[in-house]
Amino acid sequence: GMTPASDCSPKKSYPSGLLNCKSPSCPRSEWQLEPQFMVKKVAQYAIATFLVDQPETMFLASTDAQFGSGVTTAGALRSQFNFGFPLEGFSNTADKAEEQKKQIEKFMTDSFFNKLDQWNSNNAGEDFLIGYFGGPLMQESTNKLLMGDFALVALAFIVVYMYVLIMTQSVFYATMALAQIFLSFCTGFLLYRLFFGASFFGVFHIMAIFLLLGVGVDDVFVFLDHYEAALQVRGEYKVDVFGRISWTWKHAVTAMGVTSLTTATSFFMNGISSFPGIASFGIFAGCLVVVLYTSMVFYWPAVVMFSHKYFRDKPFLCGIPDKIQSLKILQRIFENSSEEAQEDARLSSEAKKP
Repeated sequence: GMTPASDCSPKKSYPSGLLNCKSPSCPRSEWQLEPQFMVKKVAQYAIATFLVDQPETMFLASTDAQFGSGVTTAGALRSQFNFGFPLEGFSNTADKAEEQKKQIEKFMTDSFFNKLDQWNSNNAGEDFLIGYFGGPLMQESTNKLLMGDFALVALAFIVVYMYVLIMTQSVFYATMALAQIFLSFCTGFLLYRLFFGASFFGVFHIMAIFLLLGVGVDDVFVFLDHYEAALQVRGEYKVDVFGRISWTWKHAVTAMGVTSLTTATSFFMNGISSFPGIASFGIFAGCLVVVLYTSMVFYWPAVVMFSHKYFRDKPFLCGIPDKIQSLKILQRIFENSSEEAQEDARLSSEAKKP
């Protein structure tokens, strides 16, 4: 329609927007896109005054701060598209409202998201990029980012798995360690949801899997180092496996408990934050650490005993790594760290003797 002046002056009555029209009534069917008219309109918008030129100031709300006061260029511009209900084939807005909503979302995804996302991908080095928000566009964009993050999680699992595999020389240990970490994530979510009654689950919560990887693998190595160090404390532990695992459990649980307690406490303290996202993430991460420590206390000793009984005398990967020089070097590194732990245990044991 037309843009009326505050004093009803006909000089000020011109079409709103950047489209020109020929007749006084300015019907939508006669709107035309003319470069010269667009230049004129932009100049008018640039000198507009708030509350006096209402349509022009609405245009100013869609530009960045550098536009206006006679300046006719802008670094950012926003456009808004509104959708009306009911859609074709429906009697009113309440008629199968959810189905109408899904049709709009599918239309926006198919007609806008893929094209806009493709534009940004193909013009990453250009000065003009398109940002978008609203409805399913934000959801689709978030889902795409999450898929990329999930790929990083999978890569992290693979790297950590290979590291544990090489350092422990055991496929069973590596598999059980990663399985324990994954299951702790699931169990931690149940504790977070049922015990604390929290329902919010955002992107930060998914990233907590990286925290679990670090803490979980560290606890695995602490336990295994103590398991090897037990042989230096008492020679009969070579035969007395139950005594060995008992000594390991007693000392490793204390070492892991101190680090887990401080880590969990630091995360739980975030629960008092006034920001819901930070508070919920702190509670969730604290739950994960508690569940992981509980798993190390009760689950991992069973894994070690099972491995000792069934895989102790079996060569690692049928002896193939023994023929690879680089893996031999990594094996020596692990053996040296174990020897240091054994020596510390021996000195500690001697210091306790009367």
